[in-house]
Amino acid sequence: MFTYIRYTLYVAMALVMAACSGHDDTPEEVEMIEMPVNIAIPSDGFSSPVDVGMNGEPAEGGLTRAAVPGDPGTVETFELPRYIYLFLVTENQGTSEVTYRKFGINPQEWKLSTSADNENDHFSAEARDGLYVYQGHLSLFVPREREKGRVYVAACNVDLEAYSLNTNVTSADKIPEEVTFTCDGELRNNMKNLYSTPYNLKNKNGDYYGTIEDFAGNVPHLDIVLYHTATKFDVQWQIDEDCQGVKEWVQVAKDNNGDSDNMCSEEGDKVFFSYIEACNIPKDGCPLFMPMNFTAGTGTFGLALHGKEVATGGTHIDNENKERTDYCQVMPKDSKGQQYNGRSVIYAIPQRYTNSGDYFLTLRLLVNNYTTASSPKSTDAGYKVLLRQEDHATAGHHAYIRIKDEDLATSDGSPVFTPWVRAFIHVTKDNVGKLVKFNKEADYSAMP
Repeated sequence: MFTYIRYTLYVAMALVMAACSGHDDTPEEVEMIEMPVNIAIPSDGFSSPVDVGMNGEPAEGGLTRAAVPGDPGTVETFELPRYIYLFLVTENQGTSEVTYRKFGINPQEWKLSTSADNENDHFSAEARDGLYVYQGHLSLFVPREREKGRVYVAACNVDLEAYSLNTNVTSADKIPEEVTFTCDGELRNNMKNLYSTPYNLKNKNGDYYGTIEDFAGNVPHLDIVLYHTATKFDVQWQIDEDCQGVKEWVQVAKDNNGDSDNMCSEEGDKVFFSYIEACNIPKDGCPLFMPMNFTAGTGTFGLALHGKEVATGGTHIDNENKERTDYCQVMPKDSKGQQYNGRSVIYAIPQRYTNSGDYFLTLRLLVNNYTTASSPKSTDAGYKVLLRQEDHATAGHHAYIRIKDEDLATSDGSPVFTPWVRAFIHVTKDNVGKLVKFNKEADYSAMP
């Protein structure tokens, strides 16, 4: 037997029972007790990166040690959570019950805890430099008669309920895969501030680490650390000096939607990056508690790493006879410092390909202000646009980041923690031709 209850129903039930006391036909009262829950999050981000090259090639780790103009480095700031989401699973005599509760909290009540300064006496075994502990009061009411319990917890600085957070699960065991959200709007830029409990992280007994060990005792409580939900993609690029160009390409001839576009430059194969985008990032159905085992979602989106995409005010009809907004890709003046060497970080949930167990993130690379669509009505960008209709310039040169499953620590066949992935794009005389000769699709021969 399975029951799903929101926390407010417990309060209503207690009020009804109190009002009906003294009558012979009252149902058997369910006695409730309060269970404190203590939450902590890491403050130091990610510790050990996984270095990868492009298109499955070996990583060039030396690039990350180079002093790069405009390089923001690895120091980051994070916003402390304002919302906490708790899912309590109660098991008793063959029945299970899921209770969901959302807390709005004051971010100033998070305190940085160290091994020498841990005021609330929790997390004593795990206390270390870089652990934020929530000092406010969090609790759930649980039945006095109970056998087993476990908790799944998430925290964020923006409200996940505004992003299609699914809290209605079909069974207690389905929480990891059915509690999902949509990565959209403001949340896309705040994925680094999203934390949750990995479904396959084990405790010392080999059980899920959110299991309440003393749940059947008189005063149960839980101390639990949340971890980053999204993967950190740290993308770095470098164009060797003998490949660096300054001239925009000009169009000589164009076959509509074909491969015969003839672009030329006075500088030959010399290039600069004008737009870099991570594309095909999963949007809908992102699992909150199992982000490293996301195999089937719907909808995708892109995030610019360098340059930006601007709506032109025009539209076009696509191959499905639907009207689409025209965009062009531009490099604003404040991005010119990273046209040859640069670095950018995004947070996203990558899709896992079931055949190999590996993860892929596609990058779209545009050089020399080669773009699509017509110029935006605003001329702030300062760049003329070469092409209007969708063709290989829209795709640009595609490359991909591959995260091998074997490089990540796993449990039950899936990675436990989301990684920090450092990817390196190194343009040399040997490979600059790949950027000049645009390809419509990435070489996905290594992909399942």
